[in-house]
Amino acid sequence: LKLLFTKPYLLGIFGSLAFFEIIVTIFDFNFKYEAGSVYSKVELTSYFATYSSVVNIVSFLFLIFGVNKITRRLGITVSLAIVPVAFGLAVLGFTMLNSLQFLFCLMVGSKAINYALNGPSLKQLYVPTSPAAKSKAQAWIETFGSRGAKEIGSGINMLPNVIGRSAYKLVGSGIGMVFVVIWLGVSIYLGRTYTKAVNSHKDVC
Repeated sequence: LKLLFTKPYLLGIFGSLAFFEIIVTIFDFNFKYEAGSVYSKVELTSYFATYSSVVNIVSFLFLIFGVNKITRRLGITVSLAIVPVAFGLAVLGFTMLNSLQFLFCLMVGSKAINYALNGPSLKQLYVPTSPAAKSKAQAWIETFGSRGAKEIGSGINMLPNVIGRSAYKLVGSGIGMVFVVIWLGVSIYLGRTYTKAVNSHKDVC
């Protein structure tokens, strides 16, 4: 924790992962809520099985058609920035549309872009870091940090019990957009810092 919170670069990696997990947790709650209101128990199980299969197929297609090659062609900064921009559009759609089909596509796209682009890009950011950062900070970020971010998202998902579902959707969307804006700034910082460190053959931290 001391290493993580004293190094802006590592804190930025944690933030990128956390923002993704928080927003996806909000999306996932609403997706499952809408699905549960449409399908019965057996049908719901089948629906979620179909959803899982589609996520795997789309992720595979993303990899086959070279979505992960964006990093090599356009650079790490662009790769990192694409994800919050895409999530910003997703949050706008989430605010304006109230459709299970849209939420289905939203969740499939979110999972696929994480597997094919966001996850590999975040892993790459550890290249210009010290062994301590790779072994200690990375382990904390990917275990406790990830779970903590999901818990924050779950806390936001409890708001319907307090303020009602309509108000919750607006509040959740507002929080999501704030996170997206910060996330975009962090992504640009991480990409530029990484590129500078790699070009100069020096560790960031």
